[in-house]
This record gives sequence, structure tokens and C-alpha cells, in this order.
Amino acid sequence: AALEAIAAGAPLVVTDVGGLGEAVTNLETGLSCPPGDSAALAAAVIDVLDDPAAAQQRALAARQRLTADFDWRTVAARTARVYGDSTRGAHRPIARRPIIEQALPDR
Repeated sequence: AALEAIAAGAPLVVTDVGGLGEAVTNLETGLSCPPGDSAALAAAVIDVLDDPAAAQQRALAARQRLTADFDWRTVAARTARVYGDSTRGAHRPIARRPIIEQALPDR
């Protein structure tokens, strides 16, 4: 939901858990608080309400970052690079000798 809020131009106040910490750079693209710190969360919300111009500037920066870092082409290119890097230098299976079937000699 954070990426959708960014796309809508909403100022972000998040706790630093999961992907939210990746989506928001504190004081640049939004405000983030430690998980479970309700006082910090309340202070961040008050900061957004007390200084809407700064909150809107962070929201604009978040949207610019969203379009630069999280568009589908960029994400697809990064994903392909990760897969490519993970296979570079991977060990190839060693070819095995074929099993030759022969009749056993009579005993």
C-alpha cells in the first residue's frame, strides 16, 4: 500500500518493517519510526500535520524515487541481473560415461 500512497502523492509515515523500510528514506521520502514506538509514530504524524509543505516535498521526492527505482522495467532488469549473477560460475554437471549393457558370462 505504501507504493500506491506514493503514486497518489500522499505523505508517508511508516514503521520500519518489511518493505516499508525499503520504500521510505527517513526525512527524504517520508518519515519512518521504529516498530512498536507509538510515541515516535504520533510525533511523525504531528510533524506532517504541522508542516504540510515539508511533508509535500517529501511526498514529491518519494514519487520521483518511485518512478526511478520501482518502475517495472527497472525491477525486471534488476531481477534478470540477479538471476544472471546467480548462474555465473555455476558448476556444470560432469558428463557421465554411458552404461554399457553386456550379458554376464556363464558361470
